[in-house]
Amino acid sequence: MSTGDWDEYKNLVLHELERTNKRLDHIDRKLGNIEGRLTVINSKIYAAAFIASLMITGVVQYMFNI
Repeated sequence: MSTGDWDEYKNLVLHELERTNKRLDHIDRKLGNIEGRLTVINSKIYAAAFIASLMITGVVQYMFNI
């Protein structure tokens, strides 16, 4: 292969690497958003479970104290 062919191949490879890097950056941003949303959802679930357990405990204690 001539030097020109290698330069063209190098440019194609670099272009593909840049395109892949952009896609990976996009995926990383989306993954970060998903992780943040999961954190919020988990917090809401734990809070709801805690409140439900308090309510159930209160009802059970009320029933046995009557």
